[in-house]
Amino acid sequence: MRTRKTSRKQLQALAACRNAVGRQWETVLADVSEGGCKVLDPSHQIRKGERLHLYFADTGPHMVQATWRRGEHVGLEFRSPLTDEMLENLGAQDWSRAGATVPDGAPGVTALRFV
Repeated sequence: MRTRKTSRKQLQALAACRNAVGRQWETVLADVSEGGCKVLDPSHQIRKGERLHLYFADTGPHMVQATWRRGEHVGLEFRSPLTDEMLENLGAQDWSRAGATVPDGAPGVTALRFV
């Protein structure tokens, strides 16, 4: 098992996933670091090695790849690391009303907002 290079911020927030064929669904973002995050996937929609677009906190698409699965949790690695500023903003947000947005006009995507 690889060791994490940076610490993770614990949080509970809704996120949106979209796979390569355009299927999208909501998930729960459980924690995040500059290099990746952990999401809840109880219906096992995400396969190890799969590449996805991830949207959270009005940001995205973040290109991610599933690197591990433990029960209902999946580890996603960001193809481009999050910035320190974005991590600070994520840690400072009030997640009780946070949502995930797939923006209007994203190719092959219907806009969604989870609140």
